[in-house]
Amino acid sequence: MSEKNLNNLKLMSNVIYEREAYKNATGLGITEYCNENDKAYNDFIKFYDELLYEINAMSMQEQIS
Repeated sequence: MSEKNLNNLKLMSNVIYEREAYKNATGLGITEYCNENDKAYNDFIKFYDELLYEINAMSMQEQIS
């Protein structure tokens, strides 16, 4: 990883599975296309929340150093 300068790469815990809903949501956001109880919606929201958490954690770490 260091040879490709990917030292800050992090493997996320949540997975966005290949879902038909993602293909059908072209032009719309997944949250606009799906209902809140759809698996695709929940997968995406969990991933998005985790991504925001990691971004905020990185930002705070940069402020400390």
